[in-house]
Amino acid sequence: MAKPNHEGSILEAKRSKLAPPPLYTVVLLNDDFTPMDFVVLVLQKFFSMDRERAMQIMLKVHMEGRGVCGLFPRDIAATLIDSYQQLWTQPFDASAGPKSLELPRTGKSDLGSILFDNAMFQIETAVKFASSVPTMLKSVSEVVGKIADPKSRDSLASMASPPTILNKAISSERSFAGTSISLSRAKAVAKASGGKLNDVVLALASGVLRRYLVSQGALPNKSLTAAVPISLREEGNADANNQVFGMICSIATHIEDPKARLEAIIAQSSKSKEMSHPLRALMPQISNLSMLGAPIVVQILSLLYSRSNLSDVLPPAANVTVSNVPGPRQTLYAAGAELLHIFPVSISAHGLALNITVQSYRDQLDFGFIAGANIIPHVQILCDMLPQEFEALEAAYGLTPAALKGAAE
Repeated sequence: MAKPNHEGSILEAKRSKLAPPPLYTVVLLNDDFTPMDFVVLVLQKFFSMDRERAMQIMLKVHMEGRGVCGLFPRDIAATLIDSYQQLWTQPFDASAGPKSLELPRTGKSDLGSILFDNAMFQIETAVKFASSVPTMLKSVSEVVGKIADPKSRDSLASMASPPTILNKAISSERSFAGTSISLSRAKAVAKASGGKLNDVVLALASGVLRRYLVSQGALPNKSLTAAVPISLREEGNADANNQVFGMICSIATHIEDPKARLEAIIAQSSKSKEMSHPLRALMPQISNLSMLGAPIVVQILSLLYSRSNLSDVLPPAANVTVSNVPGPRQTLYAAGAELLHIFPVSISAHGLALNITVQSYRDQLDFGFIAGANIIPHVQILCDMLPQEFEALEAAYGLTPAALKGAAE
């Protein structure tokens, strides 16, 4: 602003120029105890970085021993460092940070990018596994405790699987067949027995296996067991691993009466769930461990197991796999054609030659039987036995078609 002086001349006010404050580099140093996800959280919270930039700095610190967080005036730099030190002295709230480590990917298909993306995946998997060690130790401790409990001896004994003709090494060929029963009628049996639909599915599988093994003169005196897969994957979880919990359950094949057999399965199913509960938290972590290392290692081990015929020598963990998968209740169409059935095609394995998978669709239960062709050449035989077994189970509870029609009226 210009002002006139007493002599008529003009004076101009001088504007003082402020020198920019010196900038200080804030450096993050690597150590052997700070978790990676904690570093990412700090960079996002105090240095206003987006997740991708925070990941890059964290990896630079991890790989090179140090990383630059930014340039700041002395006071701001001191405040940031002080805030970080205060955060480090407080208990770390894991819920405040990311639930899982997500490292950047190139998304490219050249060899170098593929190797880099795989390295990022291996780091993520290792971090997940390391963070789950306390949970795994707790689960193992609970399992050991249940095994040592004298009250659990009967339940453990019932989960032991007898050797059968189904528990051998399989060939590369498969035998497959499917059949269906009414879903509402199966639910009526479950309600009458006081059990669940899954118990009815196990009872039907048990009855079919009993009929087949009797026809082959190969029914063991001890009950067969079923491996029952149960999904542990939460909604929205897209982790690239198998989050499946397997329960071993006796299916009472030594009992001839269908009603008594179903009641025994209901009781045994409850005991098996109680015995297997500590393993629920352990199974996804074992899956994470299996993802470490090159997939070819798993392939080589599987090949060695199949070529060695160990499944013919080792005692079976279970005799059959039985899985029940809920499906759509509405009618589906493909290119305008009505979809009549969904017969699931699952997996046969060495030592578990037969797999029975069930999927509900509309008001029906579609059964898919798949077996190693060298063990059961014509699995259609088992499919033909299932409707007979279902009718026998309904009759045991007085749920004949005539009785159901009368109740509806």
